[in-house]
Amino acid sequence: MVPRVPLADLELVAAYAIFPASYLVFAIGKFPGMIIVGGAEKAGITDHLLGFASHWNLHHPAGFTVVVAVLSNVVSNVPAVMLLKSVVPGFANPHTGWLVLAMASTLAGNLTITGSVANIIGWRPM
Repeated sequence: MVPRVPLADLELVAAYAIFPASYLVFAIGKFPGMIIVGGAEKAGITDHLLGFASHWNLHHPAGFTVVVAVLSNVVSNVPAVMLLKSVVPGFANPHTGWLVLAMASTLAGNLTITGSVANIIGWRPM
């Protein structure tokens, strides 16, 4: 018996047919950052990496915003948040720290074309 394929699935297959494979490779390439940060966290390396937080005084919203934005564009948003989440409890008001982390990592994806896969998909050279 031949399986029936719903029309919606055929439309999805057609969408994948016109989607450039290089975009998919780029999107998949961003995931190792999450694995590396997760491994560094389990190995205790993140404490060493974030030792600079006490020197740069990242517990102030302005400085933290800049670091989050830069790191989010270098390693992508999710690994940056995974790495910097341990800085937030050191804020005078941790709620503010979480809001700054969420805001800066989200907006950082819009600063550059390579900051997010959605930007690359939507970008068209003039």
